[in-house]
Amino acid sequence: LPPIRRSNSTPLRFSPAVLDDDSRRALNELFAEDQRRFGYPPVEAPADAPAELTAWEAEVAVLLPVVELLVLRHERIGQLVEAYRSTNGSGSADMAPVRVVSPGKQRRRRQGRPRQ
Repeated sequence: LPPIRRSNSTPLRFSPAVLDDDSRRALNELFAEDQRRFGYPPVEAPADAPAELTAWEAEVAVLLPVVELLVLRHERIGQLVEAYRSTNGSGSADMAPVRVVSPGKQRRRRQGRPRQ
C-alpha cells in the first residue's frame, strides 16, 4: 500500500472514555485487521474513565458550536449539489429555494424543544 496519513483532522479529539465496554469490544473486533495492518493499538478503557470523560466533556463543550456550524455548512453544500443535480446541470431558475435553519433553532429541534 502507498503511504497513508496517520491522522484525520478534527477539532474534537477522540477519548476511549466516551465508549462503554461493549462499544470498545465491538470497535476492536470490527477494526482488528486495520489495527494490525496500520499498527494502531486496540482501544482500551482509560485508567480513570470517569475523570477522563469529565475532562473530555469540558474540552469539547466549547467546540461543539463550531462543529455544529461545520455540519450545517456541509449539509448546505449537499443541498446545493442535489438542487443542481435535479436540474440536470442546467441551473434552471425554477429550482425550489433551500431553507437554511440557524444553528440555535437546529439545536433546539434536535433536543425536542419548541420553536421560538
